[in-house]
Amino acid sequence: MNINKNIKKVNKVVNPEIEYIDGIIISIDNQLNK
Repeated sequence: MNINKNIKKVNKVVNPEIEYIDGIIISIDNQLNK
């Protein structure tokens, strides 16, 4: 149970960074597709 709580804490920190990187990749893809 404690491990799960720790994973959730890490996810809250990591998720915004992953979403930010995803956004950069999507914008690069869009520029390449034009």
